[in-house]
Amino acid sequence: MAAIVLIHGAGDSRAVWERQMRYLSERHRVLGIDLPGHGARLAENGLDRHENNAAEVCRMMDVEGIPQAVVAGHSMGGAVALTMALEHPARLQGLVLVATGARMKM
Repeated sequence: MAAIVLIHGAGDSRAVWERQMRYLSERHRVLGIDLPGHGARLAENGLDRHENNAAEVCRMMDVEGIPQAVVAGHSMGGAVALTMALEHPARLQGLVLVATGARMKM
């Protein structure tokens, strides 16, 4: 069983991953992330740098007791996931990038 962390894009929330979370959670531990300023965290101020969002995902993994995970990100979430891979490589067991780019501005 793997831990899987799913990160949404700029205009979305974890709800974009609902079907994947339902399917994957049958065999894996799945954490869908709402970044600050999105979804259930809409009242919070959004973060202005991918590095800050990557640190927030690591913090949320810590809260959930997930030391390492396969991290998947869509669009801006892919840039956050890629930043995690570069800045926190020990936290990743794998990386999935969906419709994203290496140099996405916030």
